[in-house]
Amino acid sequence: MRNDMKKIILVSIITALLITSLVSCNDTNNNEQPLMSLYDTFDTWFSSEINKNLTEEDAKEIKQGMRLDETVNLIGRPQRDVGSGTHVLEWNLKSGKVIHIGFVLDFSLLHEYGYVEKDGILYQPAGSWVVNVVEVKDKPTVLK
Repeated sequence: MRNDMKKIILVSIITALLITSLVSCNDTNNNEQPLMSLYDTFDTWFSSEINKNLTEEDAKEIKQGMRLDETVNLIGRPQRDVGSGTHVLEWNLKSGKVIHIGFVLDFSLLHEYGYVEKDGILYQPAGSWVVNVVEVKDKPTVLK
């Protein structure tokens, strides 16, 4: 009789722990939607909405080798691409300065994730572009 009671208590504790862990996992997955997915294509990368709270400190969070989708999910969508031949993206800061980040295509990631087909065009997905250079500039780049 005593062993049966121990088994019932043990099963009850294990069941309660499982239910608690499942509920907490489910809550964290539903709370946040990423701003960009691994497979977003170039035509969806930008936003005219400026993150008014972005500071120079935020630039320090961006590390070389981070994927574009990881960068965007950390600091928001960029306002423009000022690169020529590669992607050099800029984010406006509340100080008037800009975070200027150069991205290069990582062919091993491109091979892993593959191209994304959209309207008959093959795109390199956001997850295949990685941070190469991060700097803070006094003003946005003017394209001519």
